[in-house]
Amino acid sequence: MDADKPEVQLLSIPQLVAAGTIENRTSLPSFAYLPPAGQASDKSFALPWKQRTSDCIVGEFARRQAAESPDRTIGSAKSWLCHSKVDRHQPILPWNAPEAWRSSRR
Repeated sequence: MDADKPEVQLLSIPQLVAAGTIENRTSLPSFAYLPPAGQASDKSFALPWKQRTSDCIVGEFARRQAAESPDRTIGSAKSWLCHSKVDRHQPILPWNAPEAWRSSRR
């Protein structure tokens, strides 16, 4: 690459797109999905580069889950978490989730 003419390159980001399916994508959607306990321990949701399953799934799979499980999905949280009226230290995510569910995540 010529230093005087830098080239923009899209980087491939490996991410979970479906149960047991990792694919490269050129963007990582700003979504997080908080799966129920049984799904969180399912090995088909584990990332191959991590030693254990996660209690949070990010990216394309999480974006898709927003339609099916809106009370377990956080989308574009960075945009409104910076609002001066939001207490970022309170268990408010996912927004509109049942209080009992948010309380159990503390």
